[in-house]
Amino acid sequence: MCMFLYTYLVESKDIEFGWLNKQTRVFEKFNLSNQKISFYSIEGKFLREEVFSMERVNLNDIPEAENNQMNGFKVNSHINWFTLPGTGYVYEYDRLKHKFSRIDSTFYRGFNFQSFQFYHNGKLFSLGGTGFWNVHSNLVFFDPKNGEWELVKTKGELKPDNILFQYVGFNEKTNKIYLIELKEEYEENPTTLYRFFELDLNSFSWKFLGTLDLAYFQNYKIKSFQSSWLDGLFYFHDRSDFILLGDPVKNELYMYTGNKNVFFGDELANYSKNDTIYSILSDKTKGDISVRFDFITKKELYTSLKRINSFYGKPLLPWDTKDISLGFLSVMMLSGGFYIFKLRKRQRSTYKRQVVLSPEQSVWDLLPSSGKTILDYVLEHGCNYMFTTDEISIILGCDKKAFDTQRQYRSKFISNFNAFFEENFQISNAIYRISSEEDKRFVCYQISEEALSEYRNLLNGIN
Repeated sequence: MCMFLYTYLVESKDIEFGWLNKQTRVFEKFNLSNQKISFYSIEGKFLREEVFSMERVNLNDIPEAENNQMNGFKVNSHINWFTLPGTGYVYEYDRLKHKFSRIDSTFYRGFNFQSFQFYHNGKLFSLGGTGFWNVHSNLVFFDPKNGEWELVKTKGELKPDNILFQYVGFNEKTNKIYLIELKEEYEENPTTLYRFFELDLNSFSWKFLGTLDLAYFQNYKIKSFQSSWLDGLFYFHDRSDFILLGDPVKNELYMYTGNKNVFFGDELANYSKNDTIYSILSDKTKGDISVRFDFITKKELYTSLKRINSFYGKPLLPWDTKDISLGFLSVMMLSGGFYIFKLRKRQRSTYKRQVVLSPEQSVWDLLPSSGKTILDYVLEHGCNYMFTTDEISIILGCDKKAFDTQRQYRSKFISNFNAFFEENFQISNAIYRISSEEDKRFVCYQISEEALSEYRNLLNGIN
């Protein structure tokens, strides 16, 4: 049974975090500094306090940042596990012994922020995540015997590359995980299509189901596929007046037509129990204590859904089959598609090179906005400087925007930057990815020496 529960650390003199025990519908605020638990009703009324002991807990390991998230899971009737995102730390609370202890032996941190974590069949899993300027799709599980996280080998001819929890849902009835894959950081020909996958937890096999078209969702003022999982449905709100819900099993997309619009939102915690779905707006500064509580029956919800389309489009090519004839057809279609793509790209490049410049203009006036800024930045730090995605976002002025929006800004900029040097100086991959020197699993970016040389010529008045 999956219990993916959000908790938050509170910025104060004390180190504390709160979480909602969905079985008892009680908020529990753990104060690790004075070793006390405060219990509150789901409406926010104080109930009681309880003292506990600690073992192998170093408070310096836990940041005091406001709204720093922790995740909680029910292991059995008296054991709960808690994880600290961005680390491999796993804490256990034993309700019979009233003891809070750290049970992992890891020391690595910074790799799995925003991972999707879930407890299933007696194991704690973590899927995807981001860190060190890289988003990955690894599936790992926690082994309490050795206190380490172990890699799970998954099957499938086509697998996702980039996974964050905001795009994932776990259907406990089908024993399957569904997810919308993030776009690549650098995509040469970006589209509004996002790949949609299924992971069968019985066989740990991936299946490519099709694509979602963000352009269609934008008709309903939904700008991102960041979503929440609600009783077998993805629900998309994006602070829009429209609420869309996608059913991955039936492949149906619905619009909510009921009158409980405030029930949905990215600041609300929704969960289902029996025949009812609950919605809670919490005060994160008070350890996740409820400030608004509402509920809706599943019957009421489903009778308020209006079908508007299919949730995802079926794949045009049989990526998920081993049929030889279909495989051959796929290769033929790909070959034809590649030829058309190269032809269009050649035509597009020829057209762009025909741009007429006035006598006052230079070819460098065609460089994308912020292009000179990033070139100056690299020259200032040295021609071999490896810069991060965060640095690109800051230079582009989009570092305060949503995570997925930043990725789109960076992808468009890199694509246009490389196209500029390709078309005007015949330099390929002016910006390219390179493995981090600190950890080869992660990537940074560099500007090629050829591109920098052309820019130096400009600065020296040669061009």
